[in-house]
Amino acid sequence: MFPPIADYGFLSNCEQSCLVAPDGSVEWLCLPRPDSPSVFGALLDRAAGLFRFGPGETRVPQHRRYVPGTMHGIGKLVV
Repeated sequence: MFPPIADYGFLSNCEQSCLVAPDGSVEWLCLPRPDSPSVFGALLDRAAGLFRFGPGETRVPQHRRYVPGTMHGIGKLVV
């Protein structure tokens, strides 16, 4: 099952960008440019690959938000 697109976080440095799922997995990333083929494409097909960096015992962040007035995302994981 795929989460709603509104639940994904968008990370970008103005050259590369990715979509981060609610569980902290990078599910969409195109390198080296946004119009390049995807490296991780689990957003469209679960077998297309993803990357996850986080505690092994936790799958879903307890809280995620953007810092007001910025593009900084903060995720809180409780283990």
